[in-house]
Amino acid sequence: MFHLMNEADAKINSQISELTTIIGFIFSTIILLPISVIVSGKFISSRMNSNFFSEGDQFSINLVILRIKSTGDQVAWGFGMFIMTLLPVLILGGKDAYILFQSRSGIDIGQWPSLCTISGFLTVLISFIIWIIAPLFKSAPILDKKERDEQINKLLHREEPIDKNESIDKKNEPNDDK
Repeated sequence: MFHLMNEADAKINSQISELTTIIGFIFSTIILLPISVIVSGKFISSRMNSNFFSEGDQFSINLVILRIKSTGDQVAWGFGMFIMTLLPVLILGGKDAYILFQSRSGIDIGQWPSLCTISGFLTVLISFIIWIIAPLFKSAPILDKKERDEQINKLLHREEPIDKNESIDKKNEPNDDK
């Protein structure tokens, strides 16, 4: 009888282990990865103004507790960042990264989902860092001639506009005729 209990316990433990693996895989692959792609895409596209991709491109998660969506460039930037992060994780981390993830998280969802989860976290982290530091690298806006003259007039506190034929330096020189 004791032997039967051990077999039943082993079978239950095996089923619990399989269920845990399935839930971990679903969480890491179906929920966590899309969230990381969407969030990182939103971070990066808010700093990198480009209109390469159509606004018709859409990626969304619609769960009861979470609804999040990205469109156009957000989708492209998010997937691009994920792939650019996944490659170094695969090449540099590989099995060691999987073992580290398994030992630190306490779950074994498999090597591929573990590496994708690590890449998802790194993608969000890198895109957040880009979102933070990108404003430091913005260049000054380029002004056309009219806007430039208006700005100079404001700086010089002048009411009359600068004459096209007259240089700014001549306007500011003292008049020796008096």
